[in-house]
Amino acid sequence: MEEIKSKYPSFAPWDITPATFTQLLNLYPATLKESYKRKLVAIHARKHRKHPERMNKEDPVFDKQTNEYFQMDEWRYQTIPRVLRDREEGKEDGEEKTKKGAIQLKQGESYDSLFMHKDELVQLMEWKLKHGQYRPALAGMIKTNKPDVVRKTTCDAFKAVVDKTPTRNTLEETFPKKSQDILMKPLRAVGTATASLI
Repeated sequence: MEEIKSKYPSFAPWDITPATFTQLLNLYPATLKESYKRKLVAIHARKHRKHPERMNKEDPVFDKQTNEYFQMDEWRYQTIPRVLRDREEGKEDGEEKTKKGAIQLKQGESYDSLFMHKDELVQLMEWKLKHGQYRPALAGMIKTNKPDVVRKTTCDAFKAVVDKTPTRNTLEETFPKKSQDILMKPLRAVGTATASLI
């Protein structure tokens, strides 16, 4: 029994090493795909409860939906942080603005801080709904926000974030309550959870 325990790393927070963390992080894409595919198969199985022989677990639709889900996750964790970082640094001007379909600001519209476009907010909501309780009304409501209101509100919210590392004594003052309030008042379908995500 002692041999088995030493063979596998401990996942307790106080025992985790950087190597173990990196190993687990590298397994995230495969784990995400497999768990989402299992979820899809389970949902599909419920529909074929009376005739399970009709269900095809190897249906290519499962792989297609799993890949779409994975791409959405990549967008959330890699693409949007990079886009926002580039926008903040002013790198978006050249290549981003010349792309076909790129979002253009209105004449005279400028922001002195980071901001999000409406389509980015909509996509972020889609990611959130796929990862939790699906509420179709939220998906529709988020699309009713005006693009300039989204840019202005997110700009104000990002400006209000306190750029200070929290400690036990400063948790209260570093919590982004003001930013959350700024986002929740003018934007439809943005509650506490979505404001925290933004």
